[in-house]
Amino acid sequence: MRCMRQRLGSSSADVSAIFLADRNMLRRLCRLFVVAICLAAVNPAVALTECEDGLDNDNDGFIDLNDFNCVDAEDDTERPTECSDGVDNDSDGFIDLNDLNCVDSED
Repeated sequence: MRCMRQRLGSSSADVSAIFLADRNMLRRLCRLFVVAICLAAVNPAVALTECEDGLDNDNDGFIDLNDFNCVDAEDDTERPTECSDGVDNDSDGFIDLNDLNCVDSED
């Protein structure tokens, strides 16, 4: 503290005030940090959908909005739905939109 007083050319009361202000600032920062951690735990970051994550999730060579199965970034999956995959998923003899269970290709 003496070294600090000599450098600043101020009284010990001034130096004590500086240390007290620093300590109070540190306390405030710690409180903010704790609040930020609590908020992050309560509201975790929203995960990116497959149509906005920058990956080729269905391995068809197309990424995100360049993938034909992505209409927009909010689409959950790049993979084709059961009503657009070219397979008779319920074994009733009808495929995709010819199947009565499919209203549109997003089903």
